[in-house]
Amino acid sequence: MSYNLHPAPILKWLPRILAMIYIVFISLFALDVFGQNFSFMGLFMHLLPSIFLTICLLVAWRHELVGAVLFGSFAIAYLIVISFHFSWINFFIIGLPLFIISVLFFFLRLAKIDIELVEVLDEAGNKTGAVLTKNTAQDRGVCYKKID
Repeated sequence: MSYNLHPAPILKWLPRILAMIYIVFISLFALDVFGQNFSFMGLFMHLLPSIFLTICLLVAWRHELVGAVLFGSFAIAYLIVISFHFSWINFFIIGLPLFIISVLFFFLRLAKIDIELVEVLDEAGNKTGAVLTKNTAQDRGVCYKKID
């Protein structure tokens, strides 16, 4: 018996779409560089968070668990940066979406785990009534039979 929890299409695309929206939102803050003292270096510096988050999204596109860790790391880093001048509004606008995207990538990865259950057999080949995952049974070196 195999339990493969294929994620719903909405769960697959939700963290990716939210990350793209978040990156565009964060990029809007770079528009304040277009003032009296405009410079391309200033624009680049303002867009650095967006560039790093875009790289994280590209990595997370294939490796959801790595994406969860990266987006979660950005959220924690943001909390550390604002810890001296903490504001709930800033946290809800900037930090919380990063946590939500991280959690969504983590749940997406969990939904892709393939679990196969097997019945444990004794030395004579009789069922013992114990049920393990196939990987656990192989690691323990016990005899097992696939559950039909």
